Amino acid sequence: MKYKLQLFGKRLQIYAGFPQVWIFIFLVFAAVLFYCLSIKVCDEYYKSLFTNIFSGLLTGLVLSALSGSRQVYIAKQEKKYEWLKQLHERIMDYKTMRGRFLSNDFGEYDRDDFIYDMGAHASWINDFIKIGVSDKRIHFNPITYCKKAYGYNVDVLSEQNEKIHDALMRGDYSDKKSVLELFQYVEKGINNLNHKVASDMRDIEIKIATAQRSLI
Repeated sequence: MKYKLQLFGKRLQIYAGFPQVWIFIFLVFAAVLFYCLSIKVCDEYYKSLFTNIFSGLLTGLVLSALSGSRQVYIAKQEKKYEWLKQLHERIMDYKTMRGRFLSNDFGEYDRDDFIYDMGAHASWINDFIKIGVSDKRIHFNPITYCKKAYGYNVDVLSEQNEKIHDALMRGDYSDKKSVLELFQYVEKGINNLNHKVASDMRDIEIKIATAQRSLI
């Protein structure tokens, strides 16, 4: 709740800095003023004049509100898509490392260093999600979102990564099978996350395209 209030306050400050917001507020006051004048004035000419001005302002305000809400929606979806894209890139970096491990393609690393680096790539996924909490460009809490939308519990997976790290430091593995067993829980969580993030990104692409084609 506290996080949501802080986020709301920050967004309110940002919106208050937009000149179009103040223009919109001015038009609202102008519309209210002319509405009141159209009621108070007895002269039919001025009454009709103020009523027409009020109607024009009201129509403009409605169209502006609809257009503005659409642009805000598109902007939010684009920022969300960009964040998910970066998350997906980190997932694929880990999966690339795992694929190389399965193929015994260690490159310039020796086997033990490569396995340790693979574990680090798995941890970086969680680190990226946690850092996102302080990212003012996105409108959601990444930790909460990943848990509710994807069933990915960052805290639990972080604990598992710590266990992997400790096991690797102790050398609690002997062959490829034992390493895969060590990563089994984390691997399952990352695979599930990867599938749902990719699906979410496709859905967002459709939402953005639909909103951009919309007349309102």
